[in-house]
Amino acid sequence: MAGKPVGDYGGQDLRPDPLLAKTAAELVEAMRLYRIWAGEPPFRTMASLGGAKVAASTLCAALRSPELPSQKVVVAFIAGCGGDEEERQRYATAWRKIRFANDAGSAPAQSNLHVVPAAARAG
Repeated sequence: MAGKPVGDYGGQDLRPDPLLAKTAAELVEAMRLYRIWAGEPPFRTMASLGGAKVAASTLCAALRSPELPSQKVVVAFIAGCGGDEEERQRYATAWRKIRFANDAGSAPAQSNLHVVPAAARAG
């Protein structure tokens, strides 16, 4: 396995959707399923494809822990499965949603958080 995973046939999209995850366990499950969808690349290959920023053992351990992996690990994991920039952004966004929810006591009040539409950022 090298590079981008083979896509699904005929308009099918069987990739797991990380944005549906509401807990650390659900995000880790989405990561596990994404690795399967990508053809189950070996963890050493994933570490190499991820730019060797995260060790293969750390990528493997992320799937066994009930804790939320760091954002760096999540992004490297998806990159290691051949995920493109858009896919890495989807997982980073899911990670942020869960991290903010887990740290609600020290995060700004929800009413103070404002989502900036992509069109407004680009212009």
